[in-house]
Amino acid sequence: MDFDSTEDVGVANLQELSDADLAALVGAAGATVPQMIDDAAFASLREEQEKERMANTAGECITDGQREYAAGDYEKALATFARAATLAGSGPVRYRKSVVAPAGPSAGFKPRELSAGEEIAIRYNTACCHAKLGNVSEGLASLNAALERGYDEYPAIRKDEDISILRQDPRFERIMARFEPQSAVGKIFDAFNGPKRGVSLLDGIKDIFSK
Repeated sequence: MDFDSTEDVGVANLQELSDADLAALVGAAGATVPQMIDDAAFASLREEQEKERMANTAGECITDGQREYAAGDYEKALATFARAATLAGSGPVRYRKSVVAPAGPSAGFKPRELSAGEEIAIRYNTACCHAKLGNVSEGLASLNAALERGYDEYPAIRKDEDISILRQDPRFERIMARFEPQSAVGKIFDAFNGPKRGVSLLDGIKDIFSK
């Protein structure tokens, strides 16, 4: 196809042009005809782009999960926090030695472990997601895991509206009793009787003076 620069050329379908024709038409050497892709190829491209965008560390993943949670996408946030638990954290690096076939013994370092703060953030945020989704048992299990890892903001736990549904379950107080420091009277009760989980403080005091 021979194009004259002064000739008005109408092109019904750009895809029918060759790269050379397009270069002559637009006056740009090296121009190429854009190629259309089908839905499957487009979906695959989007998936690859999403993988490249995904967080590569626990801290980044936690931030993504918190953003999703704030947007009200609790299912997605839950999956993101679960993924965060599998990624490298900002904790200590451990040395490892293993046998790699067929090369034999191999030494190196494990991925950096999760820090205590990252562990707590993952577990507590997971509890919040479950609470918002109405998964009370799973939420209580995650809350318990956060407490086991050192989360000790007890007043905040008792006021956090995000987990209000968990506080309505009788198991909540039994979990808190395992970790929350007791008042002075409660400590006296324990001194006399030993810890009695699931027994109210008032009933414990009554027991002391009934003996």
